[in-house]
Amino acid sequence: MINTLEAYKFIRNKKFEYHFIDDDKEVLCFVEFDELQKFCEIFKIDRLTDEPPMVALKACSVCIEMAQICNHFGIDLNDIFDKDKEF
Repeated sequence: MINTLEAYKFIRNKKFEYHFIDDDKEVLCFVEFDELQKFCEIFKIDRLTDEPPMVALKACSVCIEMAQICNHFGIDLNDIFDKDKEF
């Protein structure tokens, strides 16, 4: 199970573009295609028991809604995404 520190390091080290939306209740994270497999492994996307997260295909990345994923692991969005440093 992923913890907050692991999620934070992964997101920060990869320098994914992300943006807060919906009054800061949701984060859209843009994951490049070459990082998608590792992202799915880290966040155990295939093991989420709820609905799959909402994604949108972009030209060179996939845009993923992160609130549901973080909630599944008990991670606060604000602990891994910094509103003041949106990419």
